[in-house]
Amino acid sequence: VWLTTGLFSMIQIRVIDDITGSPRFWWITLPVLFGLGLATGSENVRVIDSVRGALLAVFRLLLPLFVVIAAVFLLALPFTGLTTIWATGYAAPLLLSTIVVGILFLNADLDDGERSVAYGRAREMVGALTSLLLPAFAALALHSLYLRIDQHGVTPERFLGVVAGCVMSAYVLAYASGVLLRGRNWANVARTANIALSAVVFLAAVLLHTPALDPVGWSVRNQVGRLLSGEVDPSEFDFAHLKLERGRLGHAALEELQRLERHPHIAAIREGVAGAFAANAKTRATPFAPTSLRGVAGLS
Repeated sequence: VWLTTGLFSMIQIRVIDDITGSPRFWWITLPVLFGLGLATGSENVRVIDSVRGALLAVFRLLLPLFVVIAAVFLLALPFTGLTTIWATGYAAPLLLSTIVVGILFLNADLDDGERSVAYGRAREMVGALTSLLLPAFAALALHSLYLRIDQHGVTPERFLGVVAGCVMSAYVLAYASGVLLRGRNWANVARTANIALSAVVFLAAVLLHTPALDPVGWSVRNQVGRLLSGEVDPSEFDFAHLKLERGRLGHAALEELQRLERHPHIAAIREGVAGAFAANAKTRATPFAPTSLRGVAGLS
């Protein structure tokens, strides 16, 4: 869809851009395509099974390469230092992505326990080494998130990163403990851990939609707390962001700040709140599809 939109936009035919840029287009298209995918999968089980087998085979083939890359990276850290990692600004997402890839490849190697291929000594060592390396990446990712939060506060994205990092840490620690405690039987521990931790994933997914782990709520409380504690100067605080980007909770936080009676910088805070209430709402594009390829081109 994006390619079609970009091609016709180049020759000044905007009708495709108007259609695909409408949220209604995606509200209709995505459910239809999802339904067609389910119907195709249910009617062609053998095809889906063959594709799954081929994909798992590719992941198993890539696992040794992943282990080499991960091991070399960790061995290089004492010589390069960790400062270069924190200075990138994207260390946590990249490290978490590395963990996801490692878990994916490792579980492809384990298969489902019913049709697994012969588990040779070499494959067993590669899987065990993967399990022992992944906790180091989890520790680096969580520490990176801690540094960003300590410096700039909690955002919904960083909060979700912490939750994801904790869940991934539970997986990789379970795998590593299986290697250390059960030796050659670590694969059985990993399979059992997958089933047990699925309940943790489900619980986290539910709690993220409740006040207990609401990312926006945690972000608003943290940012306002940093303002009131003096950690952030009112002149540097983005009051309008609370109103425009944090919805009902951000609006409620601004109202509480407006009722504030005592604070060393109360005049500046009230001025910022008044400016935020006077700000105009932003126009947001649909998150499913850009109206053109400008966003994609900006990545290159």
